[in-house]
Amino acid sequence: MNKQNENAFTQTATEVCEILNISRQTLYAYVSRGKLRASAQKGDARKSLYHAHDVEELLANKKRGRSRRAIAKSTQSWGEPVLKSDISHIDQGRLYYRGYDAVQMSKDASFEDVAKLLINVDVSKATEHIYNKTTGRNPFVRMVTATSNLVTSTHAVKDADKPAYILGQLLAAICDQTHINDAPFHIQLAEYFSDSEDFKEMTRRCLVLCADHELNPSAYTARVASSAHANLEACILAALSTFSGTRHGSMTSMTRWWVGRAAMKQGAEKSDFIKAAKTPPGFGHPIYPNIDPRAEELLKHIQMPEGWAEIIEGVQATHNLYPNLDFALAAMEKSLGLKPKTGQTLFAFSRLIGWIAHSQEQRKSGLLIRPRAWS
Repeated sequence: MNKQNENAFTQTATEVCEILNISRQTLYAYVSRGKLRASAQKGDARKSLYHAHDVEELLANKKRGRSRRAIAKSTQSWGEPVLKSDISHIDQGRLYYRGYDAVQMSKDASFEDVAKLLINVDVSKATEHIYNKTTGRNPFVRMVTATSNLVTSTHAVKDADKPAYILGQLLAAICDQTHINDAPFHIQLAEYFSDSEDFKEMTRRCLVLCADHELNPSAYTARVASSAHANLEACILAALSTFSGTRHGSMTSMTRWWVGRAAMKQGAEKSDFIKAAKTPPGFGHPIYPNIDPRAEELLKHIQMPEGWAEIIEGVQATHNLYPNLDFALAAMEKSLGLKPKTGQTLFAFSRLIGWIAHSQEQRKSGLLIRPRAWS
């Protein structure tokens, strides 16, 4: 695995101080508080270069103003609150897990590799347990039910063993089993959902690319719960509940429905249908100015469903929006003849790693997340 490119560190201390109109002391304070990343300058380790994107963010914050009301308003606009996290971050349109490019990892890494990187857990220990049978009308519902049962369970598991146990229980619930075998997790999931050999490799890629995505709504929810010292199972349930919303995990199902309808229409009717959507499901992402890199990578390995490529062209021409992860997951479902919510379930299972990582990191910080209100 190749770590994040260092080319983003381009600003000298003098340049940063001039741009932000700050003193050297303030510059060093920003670095110590995690607001500004620094890297040793090649050829002279005593000097540092600073991350250009961080400088831009700090400058934007200064221009926006720091009144309580300004900060509160910015929480609705993909800005504050900013929490320091070493789990994942997005820089110049690329997603990184602890400094490693997620798209590059998806070429050969496994779910187990990502779990080791983000939460330092050996998931093979999950095979050591017999799990409770979980009922539910579909795999995603069983996943939610199993998580809820874990919250109230009296079954004692050591804290160090909890992540692997939780992953094992939810894998068993999805696959409608009471145990799991020693095959890689992506193989067990793929074989439950489909007989397609191609789907096994696609499942592996999905699990790697969906594991975490900065402070998305469900990850932030997990951190809020963890900051209040909720147990790990409760943090995951809180995150999973948030994930179920139509503007988060359930967007995959909405995308499959909307694109499917658009693809069936012809001529002017199709154009009017696309234009009528304020933000077409499965398109656009505030963090990525162009295509979501996760979607771009997955779509390379998917046979595009009939008519869907034309919808991409129509949305780009009408709304200047590009496919996101939800589109790629929906296209995968449609292309391989998978049942609805398959993509959503894989997305949620993979994201367990991120929710656990955020819960652990927040608990370790010792800080309570408690924003203020304004009127």
